[in-house]
Amino acid sequence: MPSAGTTKRISRIRRRAIPEVLQAYRQGRISARRADALLYLEQEQQLAALERLLSDREKAARRSRIAAAAIKAHIDAGRLDLGSRARGFENSSFFL
Repeated sequence: MPSAGTTKRISRIRRRAIPEVLQAYRQGRISARRADALLYLEQEQQLAALERLLSDREKAARRSRIAAAAIKAHIDAGRLDLGSRARGFENSSFFL
């Protein structure tokens, strides 16, 4: 059962969030805390902030997938020194 604070937060989200924020919360794409924080912005700012947040998360997920694929390829090739692989990407824009 959620705490009293969480219950209040969810109630605020249901009452005041724009549909996009409410949908993102219900789908589990953002937390109740994050959705509640967005409520203190103007409605058009809520949408812009939500889009930035989701975009940033997608970029982070994409970088993680790229890193996982690079590590898997390194391991599949039988190489054990992952440090040599990381040094190749230090100054690159590969993950941006």
